[in-house]
Amino acid sequence: MKTNMLIVICAVVALLIGFGIGVFSAPYILFSGHHYGSGGGGSFSRNRTTTIATVHYNYSVNIATLPGIGQYLVNSTGWALYMYTPDTPFSGKSTCYGQCAIVWPIFYTANLTVEPGINASLFSVINRTDGTKEITFNGYPLYYYEYDTGSGNINGQNVGQVWYVMSPQGTIIYNSTK
Repeated sequence: MKTNMLIVICAVVALLIGFGIGVFSAPYILFSGHHYGSGGGGSFSRNRTTTIATVHYNYSVNIATLPGIGQYLVNSTGWALYMYTPDTPFSGKSTCYGQCAIVWPIFYTANLTVEPGINASLFSVINRTDGTKEITFNGYPLYYYEYDTGSGNINGQNVGQVWYVMSPQGTIIYNSTK
């Protein structure tokens, strides 16, 4: 009886430890840049979910739609792509490095494909000073947001009044769902 009870206790402890490791390491795994799929301190809601009307996911850049926002750019798995207003468009430079690039990882894919309806001529690639490459759209480097928790999240929209999603035509969307 003691042996069976010990086995059950060990199994429960192992499950709890495994769960704890998963919960606490998930942000590091997810936000290392790999969770965004190929193609790539303020207040926020980590659990806010929104509905995407239609995303085809066949391309490295797709169109998503949200009420109050309209159509905006996402990557191949539905993660929102953001621009940063301190970046000077068409300068070939990004101003987001260090801690900024941890919270706002860059978007890059070597094989850029875009969903019909997106102005493909507005895409380009820049070489960052850290040796990495980044995709730009209408001159602005594109980023993800660390605190988006999944496809359809735009928790980065209007953060600091400098981070915004962009329309498929290349305009900055200043609307906010917050």
